[in-house]
Amino acid sequence: MTTATELRKGTQKRLSPGRTKLMELVRSVHFGRIENLTVRCGEPVFNTGETVVREVKFGGENGPRAGDNPRLAQTDRTREMFLHFDAFRNCIIRFLEVKHGKPFKMNVVAGTGETP
Repeated sequence: MTTATELRKGTQKRLSPGRTKLMELVRSVHFGRIENLTVRCGEPVFNTGETVVREVKFGGENGPRAGDNPRLAQTDRTREMFLHFDAFRNCIIRFLEVKHGKPFKMNVVAGTGETP
């Protein structure tokens, strides 16, 4: 699990494989939502029924801009999201809204004491 200290340093290379995969997915969505994402022990778990919903704006920017760095340093919102994952430990992210390839907000169903 990535610690708060590692997140403050802002280096993605220290993220766990699950968190790295989530950030790659967030960047690829660019605008939209990741729905029904399971978090166990503070780590995103994939292949458990999550869905990607992409938002398409006609005549608008729908993908990453040329020159966007795929090794994007952690933003404050990304750090905050992972700190919430650590705090909730076990939960379902009903949706994680993505804007400009970065996490924007999320709707969480907190755990009931059992692993989702």
